[in-house]
Amino acid sequence: MNGYSELNMSMSQLVEMLKNNTQMIHEISVTVNGTSMEPFLHDGQDSVIFSHLPKRFRRGDILLFKRQNGSFAMHRVYSINKNGSVSFLGDSQSVIEKDISQENIILYVPEVIRNGKRINCKHGFWRFVMTCYMPVRVKHPKAASRVFCFLRRVMRAIVNPRNAIGKLKKTLFKDK
Repeated sequence: MNGYSELNMSMSQLVEMLKNNTQMIHEISVTVNGTSMEPFLHDGQDSVIFSHLPKRFRRGDILLFKRQNGSFAMHRVYSINKNGSVSFLGDSQSVIEKDISQENIILYVPEVIRNGKRINCKHGFWRFVMTCYMPVRVKHPKAASRVFCFLRRVMRAIVNPRNAIGKLKKTLFKDK
């Protein structure tokens, strides 16, 4: 047994459970539902690790928040405004969700699970990519997607250079 148990519940039930058991729960893995965080997170395929909110958060952090209409969303911090409210942007969105009060911010995502591998969202490379990606996403949505794909390939080459070099050789020297 891996020490994990699987629960099937709505986001509002999860949030209520966390409010009542904050000392008992260290982290919770939840499968992504929705496409607002594409291409970084894929609907039904990738998971996020929810944890308690840090003392302060920065641009690029992924947070779960409750909208004014009662629905929940998980997006990146786009900016922290002078009045303390936060503006959010999903990775596949070009419209910023503005003025979310800090009382409506519920959980923090320190790590994600993609293809069975844990990725630390505080990792310098990912933070750099997302910090550069977000402003481009708002002004040039199509170009941003291409830039992200290119940067993801660069990251793969850094993490696994042998595989990347092999693919590059196949592309450059394939028989005509």
